[in-house]
Amino acid sequence: ASSSQVNINTAFTYTVTVTNTGNAPATGVVITDDLDNSFTGVSATYNVDPATAGETACTVASGNVVTCNVGTLAANDSAPNGNDEVVVTIHATTPNTCGQLSNTATVDSNETSPVTSGPATVVTVTGCAPPSGPSGGIVVVKGGPAQAHVGDTITYTFAVSLAAGSASLTNITISDPICSATPTLVSKTGGNQDTTLETGETWNYSCTHVVTATDPDPLPNTVTVTGTGPSGQVSDTDTHSVDIIHPAIKIVKTAKPSSIGPGETVTYTFAVTNTGDVTLFNVKVTDNKLGNICTIDQLAVGETKTCTADFTASSGFGGPLDNVGKAKGHDVTGFSVQDTDTATVNVVLGTTVTPTPVTPPSGVAFTGASGVITLAGLALLLLLLGTGILFFTRRREDGTQT
Repeated sequence: ASSSQVNINTAFTYTVTVTNTGNAPATGVVITDDLDNSFTGVSATYNVDPATAGETACTVASGNVVTCNVGTLAANDSAPNGNDEVVVTIHATTPNTCGQLSNTATVDSNETSPVTSGPATVVTVTGCAPPSGPSGGIVVVKGGPAQAHVGDTITYTFAVSLAAGSASLTNITISDPICSATPTLVSKTGGNQDTTLETGETWNYSCTHVVTATDPDPLPNTVTVTGTGPSGQVSDTDTHSVDIIHPAIKIVKTAKPSSIGPGETVTYTFAVTNTGDVTLFNVKVTDNKLGNICTIDQLAVGETKTCTADFTASSGFGGPLDNVGKAKGHDVTGFSVQDTDTATVNVVLGTTVTPTPVTPPSGVAFTGASGVITLAGLALLLLLLGTGILFFTRRREDGTQT
């Protein structure tokens, strides 16, 4: 085409070039082009050996079907132009409607099968007047967040203006069934901002809705605005949809081994899983005794990532060691979720067993090595006592006899 973009009701041309690429003449050459029915003023000519003057008319049938009966093309001579080449020029006028128009041409001969040009040539027709507004005069554009959570308060916005070329409107009303209350007028911009909606003015409304667990997901709703003009009431609608997201996270903390002695090391494992329906970001894993463990930049839905940390018990530490791991991240809206889990490790202190001394009661025989020494001393004492008694007894007897 002479241009890929043409205004409405404007003359332009298509050019179709066909070359015999074979080493023998092609006879009975026919070129056809079925143009869109919306074109007007269609005509076409062809010229064999384009370097020379001389155009031959093609036929244009009903439905804008162009047919060019070329006849014979000489064998390919490997040179530009020449009798092995034909150029078809199609003249047409674009319609008074805008849009894209696609076109292809086809060539056939006695020696070959039909060949269609490709890709299709597309012409965009422009220059149409802006379409009138919905229902002939008023336009509403609804806005709101893309995502929300159960319990969030959503704020919807509504911008109301006249459609292009519309007359001024009065009695503007707006309704939205999902709003907690009738939308309120927040501001007016442009124009004189009186009670009549005029060209260049925009009236801005808003309302709120608290997301509940029973709301559909996604949450759609439609606003309707109406106004009264010279020809009666006009209206427009617009729809906005909110994706209800449910971020959630789970951490599982484990310890290996589950029992250690002073000076020994335990390895903690922190497995963090995204159990919600939206990606989590900047997930921080911490421990109340070990501090920061790791940071996970992004955690996809259903994904699990694992971090580890070691702890060595001090030489004087004993008893159960309880500590808590925590995972905390946020979704695309900045809403945070977290979870905790506790792991317990038993730290066992080494002990020295000291036997308790036993003191025997009086009158009980001694046992053991210390008992033997005590019995020997007692026997010696008794022997000395007995010898003394015998000595004094004999001296007494001797004195009596004297």
